[in-house]
Amino acid sequence: MRRHPAEWGLAAVAAVLMAGVRLGLAVRSVGTVRRWLDRVVVGGTSGLAPSAPDDVALAVARAAPVVPGATCLVQSLVLEALLRRRGHPARLCLGFARPSGLDIAGHAWVESAGWASPGAAEAAGYVRARAPRPEHR
Repeated sequence: MRRHPAEWGLAAVAAVLMAGVRLGLAVRSVGTVRRWLDRVVVGGTSGLAPSAPDDVALAVARAAPVVPGATCLVQSLVLEALLRRRGHPARLCLGFARPSGLDIAGHAWVESAGWASPGAAEAAGYVRARAPRPEHR
């Protein structure tokens, strides 16, 4: 099945953003990385073709395998920013669980006006936490 060039373009943008987010999280906080994404991605929405949340999530999922360390947090940060850029009221969600012993497991997903990213299905059993807001200086 042939894909429209815009679909591949969105996946390429997602891959570049994921690489930046992955590097950013290695040296900065989640809030700082979200602030960077706000400046880089969220800007204005003029000139963008509208994309359904499922289409944007698919682009992020296609890009993830080519970015080493593209965890659910990295993917969710990029998905949130790309959805917001397209006018969707997206929200990063974080959950934590203690599945065994003292280890704590975390999971991230995105919600938008009744829609939830595919990662939300894995959130059962996690206690929801408040996602950090972008840090402004």
